[in-house]
Amino acid sequence: MTLSSYTALRIIADQPQLTLAQPARRYSARPQTMTRIVTQLENRGFVARGSHPESERALSLQVTDAGLAALAEMGAEVLKISDTLNATLGPEDIVAADQHLRRAALVVENELREMKRPEGDG
Repeated sequence: MTLSSYTALRIIADQPQLTLAQPARRYSARPQTMTRIVTQLENRGFVARGSHPESERALSLQVTDAGLAALAEMGAEVLKISDTLNATLGPEDIVAADQHLRRAALVVENELREMKRPEGDG
């Protein structure tokens, strides 16, 4: 599971009945990106979509038992990594690293999108 998938799954688990747009805003992701991540999680059986209790048009997201098991398994590993980073880096370094990694992820995402675009599309 990717870090993006883990983060999205954690957000959905922490707030049941979210619509697809809500974790996208909370994660600061484009709706298309969150749709892709949630679809991947759904295909793996970690997330289910169902009717939303407050809206006839919206679908809500719920973490399945398999998704909860995956979160529990990954949670211990994520905690180890977090503890190591916190022990090694100061708060300013962690913020700076996060900003650099987010920028790098956007560049990679744009490059991947460009690679998928047929020649002649500009």
